[in-house]
Amino acid sequence: MVALEVASEFAWVILTLVVMNIEVMFFGGYAGSLRSKKKIPYPKMTGDDEFERAQRVHYNALEGMPLIMTVVLLCGIWWPILGAAAGWIWIVGRFLYAKGYWAAPEKRVVGAMIFHIGELVGLVGTIAFAVQLLRQ
Repeated sequence: MVALEVASEFAWVILTLVVMNIEVMFFGGYAGSLRSKKKIPYPKMTGDDEFERAQRVHYNALEGMPLIMTVVLLCGIWWPILGAAAGWIWIVGRFLYAKGYWAAPEKRVVGAMIFHIGELVGLVGTIAFAVQLLRQ
């Protein structure tokens, strides 16, 4: 068995995870506001390009949440600043992705590249943490 002790800097990981959730809630709220504004009845998901792009931004972020939250949390146990940094890269990338996608789908690419870097940083940090545990 391995005892788990986290550094006080782990608070940055917790705050990062909270901000991630707030961002995704904002994306959902924006899509919902467009549904109301455009008078798109439930359960309809199509019919207005602006609404459909907002829905894709929200759903795409939701699809990525299990990966990023897992790696930020696990990497952050071992190296809190790196875990939080991976999360903030993802948050900024998702914002830029959203801003681009809301304008036109082809403008989402830079944001996507950035948030994928955040995922990669967290994944590498998580693998490094696992290796450290196996060495003990």
